[in-house]
Amino acid sequence: MIKYLREKLVSVRTTLFQHPIYQQIVSQEDLQTFMESHVFAVWDFMNLLKRLQKDLSCVQTPWLPVRNPILARFINEINLGEETDITPNGEVLSHLELYVNAMKEVGANTLQFNSFLDRIRQNGNVPYSLEVAEIPDFVKQFVRATMHVVQHGSTLDVATFFLLGREDPIPMMFQRILDHWPKEQQAPQFIYYLKRHIQVDGESHGPLAEKMLMILLKEEKERTVDSLLPIAREAIQKRIDLWDGILQRVQSRSEAVPN
Repeated sequence: MIKYLREKLVSVRTTLFQHPIYQQIVSQEDLQTFMESHVFAVWDFMNLLKRLQKDLSCVQTPWLPVRNPILARFINEINLGEETDITPNGEVLSHLELYVNAMKEVGANTLQFNSFLDRIRQNGNVPYSLEVAEIPDFVKQFVRATMHVVQHGSTLDVATFFLLGREDPIPMMFQRILDHWPKEQQAPQFIYYLKRHIQVDGESHGPLAEKMLMILLKEEKERTVDSLLPIAREAIQKRIDLWDGILQRVQSRSEAVPN
């Protein structure tokens, strides 16, 4: 099924994988600019994951047996790695925390993102927190699109967005960044983050998300594989739009630096 979907989405996937952003990130300043926007995508990924965990496993009391233990195992296994991964030095951290630590290491500004999280903690209202946060409009649009699917999409819709917009393309996208990152530039925690996702998403989380989607599609007898294409295409296009916005900021920052 995933091969069929990739073939149907070849045009938009090609645009994503050939985006100029990957070869534009070649200095610490470029990386700072990239990470200050991309961190919001690292955060909103967890909302897709948590919506699926809520739908496919039991995360409430009183506890009840789940309708499909295989799906519950798949999503809980993905969540285990994303929310509580073990770092090389033995720490237990979420991938978001890994990313924020990597931002600090390279001198990226975390104040904006932390301010956004503080607002979420205070009121639990994502739309309001996005509206008042002083973040770029293209970042807001990306997060809003994700949260719309999280809040209003069916389980199958969310699983499609999760696989085709995140788990499946991430290894290729992150490898593109690694391919162009100058060896002399030091960013060990960021490099670890990229390599870790290439590994787990390519070898484990991606295949699990694909199996999960196949089971969900079989359960939704009125839905076809082709019915998944619009939301899959939207998920990929939103990433392209995010990359466009970040590219413009990186280029603007580079042009503003005096020679």
